[in-house]
Amino acid sequence: MKKILTFVYCLLAVATCSFVSCKSDKHNNEEEKKSLRTVLVYMAGENNLNSYVTTQLDQIKTGSKNLGQNTLLAYIDQAKLKELPYLVKIENGQLVDSVSIADMDISTTDEYAGDPKVMSQVLQYAFKHYPAQNNDYGLVLWGHATGWVVERDSIAHNLGGSRRLAYGGETGNNSSGGTMKRWMNMPSMKAVINSLGYPLTFIFADCCNFMCMETLYELKDNVKFIIGSPAEIPGCGAPYEMVVPAMFCRSA
Repeated sequence: MKKILTFVYCLLAVATCSFVSCKSDKHNNEEEKKSLRTVLVYMAGENNLNSYVTTQLDQIKTGSKNLGQNTLLAYIDQAKLKELPYLVKIENGQLVDSVSIADMDISTTDEYAGDPKVMSQVLQYAFKHYPAQNNDYGLVLWGHATGWVVERDSIAHNLGGSRRLAYGGETGNNSSGGTMKRWMNMPSMKAVINSLGYPLTFIFADCCNFMCMETLYELKDNVKFIIGSPAEIPGCGAPYEMVVPAMFCRSA
């Protein structure tokens, strides 16, 4: 009887170890399938920067070659009447897996990149469908920004008497001319990133006047690193053929 019980205990021990091992292997396999890092270039181009979008995309495509186990995405909002904003994966110099905001169940009509609700839904869709190990996500803000300057924010947000630090600068009429009036303030951006449930690895602000103490303080708990300029940036933006590979550098 003792021998039989010993044999049964051994079988149970082996089975338990097997189940634990399978669970661990499954978890490891899921992690291995994820990107090492996912970076989203968020392009608010429904303004006087519209003419630079295509040029910058070409540079991004050039920089996207040989990224290894990393994922590069772009959300593109241009001043085009017959084109909805869309999310696209950029891989080995090609645009692949494009989905519009309608495909993402965000909206069937044109929306503003500067709307916090839109940015929140885009980020959550992008990072859910292109997950990264250890929640390693980067965000590139492409467009206009005004640093500490107060802008009228046409997107409703309860700020009380606080200062508004703005990003986006879209016309609101799907054109590249006219007055830029659609902005997202930093408290709104903070709320967007908070909704992810984890801090971003970095924000690269390819927009003017982003690197000021007010902006950095507002986002201090939401991102590990912020890269940008305290001054104005040329309309042509960053040289992405060189910048893109650096976004995935892990030596630091």
